[in-house]
Amino acid sequence: MGFTKLDEKILQSSIMAENPSTFKIWISLLAACKESGIAYVSPIYLSTVCHIPLENVKKAIHKLSEPDELSRSLTDDGRRIRRVDGGFEIINYHVYRAASLRSAEAERKRLYRKEQRECPDKVGRSPDASASASEIIKYLNEKTGKAFRPDSKGTVTFIKARLAEGRTIEDFKKVIDTKVSKWKDKTWTDKRTGEVCQGNDFLRPSTLFRQDNFEAYLNEGPAGSPPGAWAEKMEAKLKADREAEEKP
Repeated sequence: MGFTKLDEKILQSSIMAENPSTFKIWISLLAACKESGIAYVSPIYLSTVCHIPLENVKKAIHKLSEPDELSRSLTDDGRRIRRVDGGFEIINYHVYRAASLRSAEAERKRLYRKEQRECPDKVGRSPDASASASEIIKYLNEKTGKAFRPDSKGTVTFIKARLAEGRTIEDFKKVIDTKVSKWKDKTWTDKRTGEVCQGNDFLRPSTLFRQDNFEAYLNEGPAGSPPGAWAEKMEAKLKADREAEEKP
């Protein structure tokens, strides 16, 4: 999948004056360009997908590799591509990529404004991440007797991501209540290693609010039995979670 989005400024480009084969090859290279700025294609491939004779493809590649005194770009004397191992590098790729990102951001803002106009109550209820983190972590600390900080970058990142998915503060509290009832002051043995696991160690933001855990925890029933298979899946993550939490 390519990473280049065409900008309307191409209509002002000197490429518009080139013959149809050269123009078609240029657009194909942009479409095939990866995030690295390289289109991993061969002349034979371009000939096949563009339905252009190989000889014309070679001429187009030569033309695109030459200096262009009419080009608006001064980079590399207006050259558009250069041959690299495995394909062709788009010389001004960063310009096209930046245009694509600006367009995506503009679209995100447009959709947000549209939602704000059509559903002002829904947008108005979207909680501020910092305020939500304070309330959620305060609740977690009260339930676990721990002292997690609500301004921890990692903690805020997890909470903000879940809120962006539409989760509510009440969802966080439900997850906390469920896992506290099942893990707090509980121990179990890892059937694979024989290691005794402390449930209290799992009661941390990096475990409870991680994307691949939150959905499952939210849909679990209340406590009433010892930790089961879902806990065993978490055991392998414990050491990594500890190390991540302790990093500055």
